[in-house]
This record gives sequence, structure tokens and C-alpha cells, in this order.
Amino acid sequence: MADDKIPEYVNKRLRYFNNQFLQEQDFIDEQNYHVDRQRRHNRLLHTPGVPDGGGLNVTKTGDTQVQVDPGTAIDGQGRQILLSERRTVDVKDDQGQLFQLGRLVFLVISYSVQPSDKTTVGGEGETRWLESPEIKCYDQDKVPADDNINLRLAQIKIGQGGIVDEVNTKVRKTAGGKTAFSTDSIDETLLNPTVRAKLVPGGKDHDHTGGNGASIKHSSLNIDGGTNPHKTTAADVQALALSGGTVKGPVTIDIPGKLDVLGRTFVRIKVPGVFDGSNNISDKGSLFVVNTDPKSYALVAKVSATENEVPQKKQIPPAAIVAIASFDGVHGIYATSNAATPALNVDGTALINGKLSSTHIVDTFTNASGQRLTTGDVVKLKGTPVTRFRGQQNEAPIAEVTLTDRENDTLAIGIVDGKAFQDNALPDTKLESKSVFIEDGEDLHLVTLGVFAHCKVDATEAPIEVGDLLTTSKNPGHAKKATEPKLGSIIGKALQPLEKGTGEISVFVNIQ
Repeated sequence: MADDKIPEYVNKRLRYFNNQFLQEQDFIDEQNYHVDRQRRHNRLLHTPGVPDGGGLNVTKTGDTQVQVDPGTAIDGQGRQILLSERRTVDVKDDQGQLFQLGRLVFLVISYSVQPSDKTTVGGEGETRWLESPEIKCYDQDKVPADDNINLRLAQIKIGQGGIVDEVNTKVRKTAGGKTAFSTDSIDETLLNPTVRAKLVPGGKDHDHTGGNGASIKHSSLNIDGGTNPHKTTAADVQALALSGGTVKGPVTIDIPGKLDVLGRTFVRIKVPGVFDGSNNISDKGSLFVVNTDPKSYALVAKVSATENEVPQKKQIPPAAIVAIASFDGVHGIYATSNAATPALNVDGTALINGKLSSTHIVDTFTNASGQRLTTGDVVKLKGTPVTRFRGQQNEAPIAEVTLTDRENDTLAIGIVDGKAFQDNALPDTKLESKSVFIEDGEDLHLVTLGVFAHCKVDATEAPIEVGDLLTTSKNPGHAKKATEPKLGSIIGKALQPLEKGTGEISVFVNIQ
């Protein structure tokens, strides 16, 4: 079946030759190439909005109606929004109700596409994509936040009885070209004479004296009598380009004298990060810090009495993020979140060189009881084979559990804590154990508590069933069924069966 979705990166275009057999996907790929290039150009070189002369004028045509003229706009994804025919819009909410007196209503246009023109010959389906924009009215408290995708055409003031009182089109964005400023991009002779007189007196240096912007007031701070008191350089201006350019080198803001910041300093990023599941994270965060030196730090957060104080004088290894707290009662890192998401998600091994304080340790199982389980329920293994796995390299098996219902049940496995978090990083099939060799004298990690997908077992003496206690066997490095359990020799409990011979099964490790 053909795929109409345009990939994030389209790097192929069709190459034609005689006797070539073209199929449905080939024609789709041909369109996708040109659509991608057009949208990429629009997105990277133009700002979203309605271009000058682009139409889409809005006028009142009735007590509760406005009219939008044909025109063109560009949204934040580079898509062209084309309204080919004049459209009348009822100034009502999604429920068809009039807005209340005094409310401000925003008329919003957005890109929309749907199949059209059913075929009359051959197979079934539509023969065209109809790109007809959606135009809706939103109350001032419900207008979509992303105004780069949902473009505002007008602000409508509501009068008595829900009638249209006033239409204001000044709220719309104007599409244009993006510009990156450099130190030599604007010649001083091109500036307005009045502006030039203030910024470049004498045609040379920036100067605060001589009556051309002599007094600069920052709150209660007044500076007068020095040339360029902020010591701002051309490099500083280049690094902080109006287009949101990249800082290519260190930027220093030199403020004479001692600077004491009392209270808290906030950095507010107005452009939110975007998460789309891809591995290219450089443009996804609201604030992105990169350091190409593998022997230093990208970001350091520190709370200490002196600038160079290090907790307990320990050596800090290279890291992306370093958090230092030198005061008692101050956390290095404190993470919290809603109950539906983990406060800390570590995809990999966590190394803790110190104490680990926790309330309890949980593993993931599946409710197969046929009924609702609640916090505090005591459950047992259902006895069904493990078919799902999760975690790094899928090393954590997910076994099925049900309520305990008899005395001294050896299948008992734990107590219900709550709903598990979703983890869809890898397919949930079991992966082969990694061939990792630890030489004599080298350190290694051991699983001492919890579920683990790989345990070598020997079922030569007795078959192993789900829920069986496991102990050591005479076969080096293998466990076996504990037919006569002995305190202190129990390794854990089997989560998968093995009828005979040797093999590898999932287990619940619980040394006892």
C-alpha cells in the first residue's frame, strides 16, 4: 500500500528512463520531492504570516458574519495556505453559539488538506488532494497558542446580542524574508540621518556624549561622560543577531565595578522546544547548550559559598551536566513530576557512588487476573510464559500476575504499588544476551534484586516451571530447581519454564 506521508528529509527524486515501469508510490514520491523543497525554502527563508499584498482581507458583511477575501499565507511549517474563493464565516463558537458582549474573538486560518474528486474509472479512491484552509472563530481565552501554525487574520470585538462590533486586522503577522545581521552587513550611509547622528556621530565611533543620546538611564542607574560605557563590541552584536543566530565564540559583557545580583535571575525562552521523536535534538529544546570539548562540561549549576569550592574536594569527571551543592540541606539535583510520568528517566546504567535512599523498589508485571487490581493487592505469578520485555536491551521480562488465592502459595511474587509507566523504546521481544567478557581482576555488575531476562539454568535433574525457587547447581555458573529449598542458597524465582537440558530463562532475583 502506498505511503502518502512526506518524510522529514527527502533526499531522492525520480530518475526516468525508457521502458521504466512506474507505480503509485513513484508518483507520490515525485510530488513529495517538490513539496518538500518548496516548504523547506518557505520555512527556512521566510517568516510565517500573510505577505504584503497577499489578500485575505476581512470585512464585516452582516450582524454576525465576516467575509474573507481570496489570498495566500505561509505557516510555520512552510506550507502555503491558499484561499481561492471568497468565504463567508459565521462569528460563532464550535457549538454554533454567539459570543458574549465585550468578548474579543480571533479569526484564525490554518492549513488543511483532504482527498477529493472520486475516480470514475479503474479502482476506487479520490484523484486529487484539495488544499482548502480551515477558517474558525476562537474566543480570546481559547485561541490556539501556536500562532505560527494557526495564523490570526483579525480580532473581532463583540457587541450587544453577539453582533460584530469592530474588525481589527492589525493582529495578523506579516510574512517576509529572514535576515541575519553581521558586522559589515549594513553601511552607515544607509541609515536614516537622525538615527545615524545618534549612533555614529562624526561618522566613526558609537558615542554617548555631545547631546546625541548622552544620558542613558537603566532604572536608577545613570551613566554619562564616557564613550561606550558598556564596552559593547561588534562581535557581541554579531553573536546576538536579531535572527536568532548562533554564538560562534565567547561573548563577554564587561560591567565596571562589582555586580551583585540580589534575589533570583530568570531566563525566559519564548520559543518552545519541539519533540517529534527524532534523534536530532539540536533544535528541540527551549535552551540548547553544546560543548565540543570531551574533557569538560556543557552546563554547570552550582550553589556554594565561594566560586571555586568543590564538595569534599572530589575530582569531577567530564559530564554534560554538573550539579554542585556545597551547603547542607541543598540538593545537587531535585526532580519532580506529575504522577503519570517519571521524575527521572535514565536510559542506561546509573552509577551511584554513595548511599541510595528510597522507599521501595518496583518491577513491571502485567495484570492477567481478569479483574481490576488496586494498590495493596498481594499477587502471584499466573504461570504463563513470558512474552514481553522492556528496559535497556530488553533485559527486564514482563510476567503475568493474578491475585493470590491459597495459603503458602509459592507463586507469590509481590504487592501492587500502582500503574506502570509506558516504555516503548524497543520492540518487546527478548533479545539475545550480550557477549560481554570480564577478565580476571576486573570489576563487574551483578543483579541482586529484581527481574532479569538472562539466567543460565540446568534442568537435567528436574524440569523447571514458572514460580519454582532456584538454587545453585553443580554445573558451574548455572542454577537449578530447588527441590529441597535451603535458607541462604535461594537465588530467586523462575519466570519462564525449561523442561530439560540447559538454557537461559527470565528470573526474579531475590537472594534469600
